[in-house]
Amino acid sequence: RIIVANGQSVSCVYSTFVVVKYRNIHQRLELRVVDCAFPSLLGRDWMVVLFGSDWFDRLVDVHQIESVEQTRKSLIEKLKHNPIFQPGVGRVEKLQACLILKND
Repeated sequence: RIIVANGQSVSCVYSTFVVVKYRNIHQRLELRVVDCAFPSLLGRDWMVVLFGSDWFDRLVDVHQIESVEQTRKSLIEKLKHNPIFQPGVGRVEKLQACLILKND
């Protein structure tokens, strides 16, 4: 059985080794035939040989994923330095306001 990109497990109907020639690469790789409606796919073993061990990082823009707690702490730190959240009376510039006050 083979686990495909979406996590589905599919049966391997046939498997054989083939010689692959691509650019300057000449390598013997396993070719698998599966029984499912997927288009032709290259497995990770093929991707590493053909495009290098960092193929996924180059294909997908991967950044370090922060935990929810790290994201929350980062946001709190940014907000602490925002003038809106500073104590005291603030000042609004480049805007016009009209105040309607009650008599009492």
